[in-house]
Amino acid sequence: MDARPSSGPWMESGREAGLVLSAQRGELPALFELLRHYQRPLWRLCFALTRHRGEAELLMQEASRRAYRNLKQTKVGQPFFPWLARITRTLAVAQARRRAGDSRNAPPVRPNGDPWEAGAHGAHDMTYEQRVLAAFADLSTDEQMLLALRLFERLQYADIATVVELPLTATMHRIATLRERIEQGLYGQEKAA
Repeated sequence: MDARPSSGPWMESGREAGLVLSAQRGELPALFELLRHYQRPLWRLCFALTRHRGEAELLMQEASRRAYRNLKQTKVGQPFFPWLARITRTLAVAQARRRAGDSRNAPPVRPNGDPWEAGAHGAHDMTYEQRVLAAFADLSTDEQMLLALRLFERLQYADIATVVELPLTATMHRIATLRERIEQGLYGQEKAA
């Protein structure tokens, strides 16, 4: 039974298995086709985990390099994207550890890395966007990944469980808990403001 969803980032299983096998034999065009297919979901995940265009590009490049170097470790027939997402997560955790303390005290930034500035949006919108970004930044990398896969990639819970290698019920519970934490944080910040 194939656990691949009808939508989402997964490629047709037979085609993907053939490409993985070819890439494992050293055929670079097959690897490039796999990476090209998953480029957008990988970019969105990298951006969600870094919230900075330059850092997301570096994370995506390093994830692609690691995928190339460790291609023999992926199992032919298993979805490629979950494996690639786990590589990205590991790299993002390492990156977060290197930057520990730096981003927590820094104000949220726009996708291009520029700080939020008054006047760019209305004061109410800017404040809300800053609060949302700050609440997301306060989550761990694993928590950010769960929400990114659900909210940005719009994956089904079962597919997210496949990516993060958690039981389905644990995945659903964690995502619900994270949503509540962000909502409570935003609600609490609004009352304090």
